[in-house]
Amino acid sequence: MTPSVTYLYLLRHTPFFTELDTQQLRWVIGHSEEWKVQTGGVITTSQHETDYWILLDGGWRLSCDDKNHPSRHDEAGKWFNPSITNKQCELTATSPSHVMRIKSPVMHEMINRGFTFKHHLETGFPMGAEL
Repeated sequence: MTPSVTYLYLLRHTPFFTELDTQQLRWVIGHSEEWKVQTGGVITTSQHETDYWILLDGGWRLSCDDKNHPSRHDEAGKWFNPSITNKQCELTATSPSHVMRIKSPVMHEMINRGFTFKHHLETGFPMGAEL
């Protein structure tokens, strides 16, 4: 993975962030990291930190044991946090993609500040997918 720049005008149209206002989007940009990952690149595993990963563009696949859960940026599985499962999992890009890493304390602070992520968090993993 290589670091990438997060642009406000693109983030505004990313499904996970569409309900945020400009000030909130700037806050997200200032408190997160964007990464570019090539097809087949490993984004994270269940053995790594418990940060949130948001799929900004492209696609990824969450593989846990013998099950695969593919998703694109506009589908329900557009976020992942390794702490949601105790299984051995690997999150990999299925196409050239951009992902955002938000550390868990930062995500909790955004939720406490009223950032409207609840719908996205409820419809992503593990909802709709038995991990």
